[in-house]
Amino acid sequence: IVPEDSSNCTVTYVQQAEAGGQLPAKIMDTQISRSLESVFKLRDKFNRDDEIDKIERDWLTEIMRNSDKEVYSSSELQFVASVRKKMEIVSEDLFKPLKSPDFRTEMSIAHVEGENNAYLKCEVILDTSVEECAAYNYTIMSRKRIKINDRPDIIRREVKHFNHHALENYLVKDLGFGLRPRKFMTKHVWQKTIDDKIVHVNQDVPHSELFEE
Repeated sequence: IVPEDSSNCTVTYVQQAEAGGQLPAKIMDTQISRSLESVFKLRDKFNRDDEIDKIERDWLTEIMRNSDKEVYSSSELQFVASVRKKMEIVSEDLFKPLKSPDFRTEMSIAHVEGENNAYLKCEVILDTSVEECAAYNYTIMSRKRIKINDRPDIIRREVKHFNHHALENYLVKDLGFGLRPRKFMTKHVWQKTIDDKIVHVNQDVPHSELFEE
């Protein structure tokens, strides 16, 4: 058991196991999981994921409430403006209602003549503040969301931050069927507008500024 800091430590559990002869791989996998379950019980016992996530969200929420202190580069402002222009150019009358799985949530779709892509929209009223909602949406690497998105097809998922309001999200996904894994790189930027709205835009980028290619 090695201390990381005053409130964190790393536990390494090592055990010598007697296999007792040749055993099928599936049975061995089951036995290994059982023999190491004490580590999983420790993880559950001292699990503070919700608490840690809340601390991070509260920190970002406070930054968003004092967003006048955030300094945006010309490239960040241009990025936000270009994504907003592309999305907001679609007029409301083009959106056609879709059946929603939740009666409190409205879904719709729009097609623009000459474009192959569709525009999807989803609207819902939440019982929280603008800043709290935006902070949750922006913390894409919270412990809870990592657990939700922990799937066998996800080979790598990593985020690097430019600052408090901009980041890059690097994703490598196994598409299966013998295909080579596919890389996805998206840039995220949030910005508070003069009317106290918060826009969070993200878009695929061809090259990373933070990750080595």
